[in-house]
Amino acid sequence: MTAQTIRETSQASRVGPATVGISVNGLTHRFGAGRQATLALQNVQLDIAPGEFHCLLGPSGCGKSTLLYLIGGFIPVQEGTIRTARGAVTRPGVDRGIVFQNFALFPWKTVRQNVLYGMENLGVAKAEREARAADLLAMVKLEKFANHYPSQLSGGMQQRAAIARTLAIEPDILLMDEPFGALDAQTRSVMQEELISIWQRTGKIIVFVTHDVQEAVLLGDRISVMSARPGRIETIVSCDFNREKGSPVRRAGEFAEQVQHLSALMHQQALT
Repeated sequence: MTAQTIRETSQASRVGPATVGISVNGLTHRFGAGRQATLALQNVQLDIAPGEFHCLLGPSGCGKSTLLYLIGGFIPVQEGTIRTARGAVTRPGVDRGIVFQNFALFPWKTVRQNVLYGMENLGVAKAEREARAADLLAMVKLEKFANHYPSQLSGGMQQRAAIARTLAIEPDILLMDEPFGALDAQTRSVMQEELISIWQRTGKIIVFVTHDVQEAVLLGDRISVMSARPGRIETIVSCDFNREKGSPVRRAGEFAEQVQHLSALMHQQALT
């Protein structure tokens, strides 16, 4: 296993304080109250750099999605702090956009209307939002389907529309909760390549929840491996792969080595 390809640390992060895009410090979260409370996350420490593609990987029920929703401000912080470049996270904000597994498009609106929706609520001028919508639909290769309704699209196309709608509000951070989990294997592979391309073009922070080791290795700059409940970040693994479209990354020996290494870590956490 080469040092260049795989770098692992038991610390939460080695991102310097001047380059932090998201900082999670001492985060603990419980569901319920009293003796019936369930400890979901315990003392989570994590720094994510601006422009980083960061994957949260761990066994089912480890708190990956809970951590994501806390960063998004959809769940109130109980203990600890979460900060972005815009300050402490206390509620949802336009600096953080989220993409769900189930697409969450408005079925009564066309693709174009879905993309326009958030900008209309923010009061973006009509000419600007129309231009932005057109650019985003072209980016996700849906310009020819702008007037179609979600029910007329494949699953992959619906997820592209959902990504475009989220990017339309120009968030600093894109939060993604197993967004390709409901797609077939071929569509999922295509969407992974599309997401890499979108990330490279926009330079946004992406925090991506997955339980798929190969997906995490393919996409992530760094991968946080979480423990079984209560969720903690046990280790962070850095990946150095050529992710340009068409590169033979999946065939590289280092890729297989990385997948094997992370699979062993995942297996260990599942047995804990």
